[in-house]
Amino acid sequence: TQPTLNLSGIANDNLSLQSVVWSNAATLGGGTTLGVGSWSVPSISLNQGANLITVTATDSVGNVGSATLTVTYDGTNPLIDIVTPDNTATYLTTTRPLPIIGTASDNLSLVSVTWSSDRGGGGTATLGVPAAGQWSTSAYLVAGLNVLTFTATDAHGRTATDTITID
Repeated sequence: TQPTLNLSGIANDNLSLQSVVWSNAATLGGGTTLGVGSWSVPSISLNQGANLITVTATDSVGNVGSATLTVTYDGTNPLIDIVTPDNTATYLTTTRPLPIIGTASDNLSLVSVTWSSDRGGGGTATLGVPAAGQWSTSAYLVAGLNVLTFTATDAHGRTATDTITID
């Protein structure tokens, strides 16, 4: 969930190492590492999504060895919206359980939509197919005001919430 990555490692050779360089295919960035045997890169910029980082060591006679690492950067929270019932004001109902429908999405992967009530209880909404889209659930209410909070969570633990007050 961070836009930069600190990377370090160890390169060795039976003769002598000449250089260790790195590149990130997603940002088209790269450069020389700090150090050759024990090396580090103190702040690799990441693009949203998958970043393929390659580190290449070259010895004194031109032989090369490389290693790759894929790092997925998720810098965006998911989105969530309660569609039915309308959540612009306190919603009055006598229906129990009350069906609630909404939408949720994420730039990479939505994992779940959960809900809780300030009066106790909660649950997990059913995600539509594909998962980034419509969700639905039924909420059991108690007499009086019920504040329900819905939370969308993505694969990297980022969240977004929406609430509705039902009487």
